[in-house]
Amino acid sequence: MAKSGSIQKNGPLTDSIQRLLSHGRKDTSLFRKVCKEILDLGGYRLVWIGIADGANGSTGKFDPIAFYFPGAGGNKYAEELIKLSIDTEGILPGPCRGKRQKVFGDDYIKDNFSPPLTDVLDKNGIGSLAVIPLKYDKSTIGFINIYSRDKYISKHEIDLLEETARNITAPARSLKLETELKNTSKQLRKALYETIDAITLMSEIKDPYTSGHQKKVALLASAISEEIGLPRDIIDGIYVSGLLHDVGKISVPNDILAKPGQLNEGEFIIVKNHPVVSYDILKNIEFPWSIADIVSQHHEKMDGSGYPGGIKGRNIRIEARILAVADVVEAMTAHRPYRPALGIKRAIDEIIDNKSSLYDSRIVEACIAVIEKKKIEL
Repeated sequence: MAKSGSIQKNGPLTDSIQRLLSHGRKDTSLFRKVCKEILDLGGYRLVWIGIADGANGSTGKFDPIAFYFPGAGGNKYAEELIKLSIDTEGILPGPCRGKRQKVFGDDYIKDNFSPPLTDVLDKNGIGSLAVIPLKYDKSTIGFINIYSRDKYISKHEIDLLEETARNITAPARSLKLETELKNTSKQLRKALYETIDAITLMSEIKDPYTSGHQKKVALLASAISEEIGLPRDIIDGIYVSGLLHDVGKISVPNDILAKPGQLNEGEFIIVKNHPVVSYDILKNIEFPWSIADIVSQHHEKMDGSGYPGGIKGRNIRIEARILAVADVVEAMTAHRPYRPALGIKRAIDEIIDNKSSLYDSRIVEACIAVIEKKKIEL
């Protein structure tokens, strides 16, 4: 392995980095290879690359995207060093303490680092650090961090490392933007499911017998969808629809929801309106799926005898046809104010006896397969 200061200007380091950049996807694996090339050709102890948090790294927070630390237990020691470097000293230019040299580009600072970082540096034979910023449009988007065995990193080396930084800045920025997009997507998805939970809780507070029903319908409908072989994205939409399919019951008076006997005609008309109310509640929420339409159709029947629209056959969305089967099976296996639980056998008999007329035959068969395979407990 080469000693510090032996990398040649416009030599192996520059050439090898250019080769890496010209091949393959610009992801974390690329930056790990970059770290390895710098370490091998420069004779360093640890090299890692971090992406700065914020537009210009002003928060001082970093996401370490790649590192290379050879030897047994390298990953463990590298993670310890990186964490201590960030937590104890901070990586952005500023005051530092210790007898080691800390280099920020052309700025040489000879001062002390503080324990416990100094102890870990000693343990790993590290004499100096160089922190090379990745600059894009006058902003600092990240750093290459070099931990050397030597007490001094030469100006010549810094020049070569800065050239390397310029070469990897564009792909690093692309990865930074991709990471930020993924984080934003995760935050939006989290907010979406928190909204769903709040709406579900609202309907469950209104009707204690609904508590758990919507979740069980969502799980059964998802399992049926998987059995049929629907794409993952559609299954996700069906799951969310199951969680929200009875939200419209918030409009039904409590004395009707909890009535111990059979509903009269007027009461049943009120209950039959709940899919319409569900649609009105959900129609203006920008879900990634057509939740309002799916939920509004989950009481439609294949022969057109369902409600609220009397939609028939394949004109009913497949998501709603799946919910219809899952809904009736779960409801029949659960206790209700007007009757005890009827059991899984009665529920299966119901969907078999009425497949094609009320329920989609393919979905009925998939539901039975799910139950027989015990993919879900009812």
